[in-house]
Amino acid sequence: MQRKYTVLFMPSGRRIEVKEGTTILDAARMADIEISAPCGGTGRCRKCTVIISSEEFLACQTPVHEDITVYIPEEATLRVLEETVDSDTPLECVEKFGIAVDIGTTTVVASLVDLSSGKTIRTEASENRQRIFGEDVLSRMLYADSEKRRKKMQSLIVNTVNGLIKKLQEKIKIDDIEKCVFSGNTVMIHFLLGEDTKYLRLNPDTHIFNLKNEIKAKDLGLILDGETDIFCIPGIASYVGGDIVADILVSELHKEEGISILVDVGTNGEIAIGSKEFIAACSCSAGPAFEGGEVECGMRAVEGAIEKLKIKDGRFFFETIGNKDPRGLCGSGLIDLIACIFREGIIDKSGNIRSGEERISITDDIWIREREIKSIIRTKAAIYAGMKALISEMGLGIEDIERIYIAGGFGHFINMENAITIGLFPDLPHKKFFFLGNGSLAGAKAVLISDSKKKESYKIAESATHIDLSKSKVFQEEYMASLFLPHTDLNNFPTVKG
Repeated sequence: MQRKYTVLFMPSGRRIEVKEGTTILDAARMADIEISAPCGGTGRCRKCTVIISSEEFLACQTPVHEDITVYIPEEATLRVLEETVDSDTPLECVEKFGIAVDIGTTTVVASLVDLSSGKTIRTEASENRQRIFGEDVLSRMLYADSEKRRKKMQSLIVNTVNGLIKKLQEKIKIDDIEKCVFSGNTVMIHFLLGEDTKYLRLNPDTHIFNLKNEIKAKDLGLILDGETDIFCIPGIASYVGGDIVADILVSELHKEEGISILVDVGTNGEIAIGSKEFIAACSCSAGPAFEGGEVECGMRAVEGAIEKLKIKDGRFFFETIGNKDPRGLCGSGLIDLIACIFREGIIDKSGNIRSGEERISITDDIWIREREIKSIIRTKAAIYAGMKALISEMGLGIEDIERIYIAGGFGHFINMENAITIGLFPDLPHKKFFFLGNGSLAGAKAVLISDSKKKESYKIAESATHIDLSKSKVFQEEYMASLFLPHTDLNNFPTVKG
């Protein structure tokens, strides 16, 4: 019989008995303790550090061979981003509420909405609890290879949403919540509904109109009245989901005379192009670098994250979210950092550190390594190449684009000059760029309060053409050309100096 040992996790005080050889990360998962493992437990990200007998170990690489006490430092726990926006509407004056939810790969955001006025009463956000099984959707799909594991993934996202609902309905009755609308990428919605994601992984061009978009709260186990109406904004294909449909709905790209492009800067890197005449969309698997993954000192946009940075007289100057002590670099801070060290000649066009040193230090505790710089270059290359390929597939050029909409968690905070400097976006006049912020949540809210917007979401999803970039020669060529700062062909970036 295989031996079993007890693992005590501190500071929570939670215990779990596991079989010999079980990794500490798996033991934590069994104990419902969340340890950040952006790489899915492969050991690459090195962010699951725990302390055993005063020594540091990676939870994902350390098996249990005896009774042990594991201390989880604050840096290893999943940090929660919370935001509350209260309207001036007295709750007792509201007859019916609705909830709009954006299920992001990294963060889940929910808003309590007055269905009569359309006003947002309160907004809360939390990390997606599925993140313990990997930063990206592919890691999670690979994990969810059985019915038992699919149910686990469904349970994690339902529990995440229920936690937000509890916060939202603290001062109201559950019965007053009439309906709930979800927006998210295709994989996240499949996990929410408990659907098998295997076919999404095997065939990126899969269309998903057979998904049950309209159900009841009791079908998911949500802590709402069982008969509460649930609607999931329809997606377009395996990796082009309801979140980009929601973005399009909010931008009204599909109603415009001129041609616009929309970029959702997230792990999946979804992109749409179109006008009132057509819509086409793709995804470019950008990776989690801009959301705190693949960078040792990277983090999400929470308190203490460096969000703005510049170099003056050879020194780094920066601002942090909440004016707190610096803890790491979020997406906008990383963009500023790469742009600044490129302009200053500290790195070359390939991302190599000219001094030959292994890393560049911003503070004594925050740095970036050469391999991480190159990871960010690969991320920006995927997004830029995705835009260029999609434009090319439509027989158009950059000069034909009238507007570029930017959606995503940090869209409002991007320094456009720096984003263009690193080659993340085309070198176009700044007046052509428009920030949507969290378009996925805004789209969910629009559908929540308007049946016509609900019908419109179906129409957008059904009419959009999916472009599979894995089959695009243009994407491959553009991607290789974009693996430099800002690009191999500097004629594409006439305003960039570096």
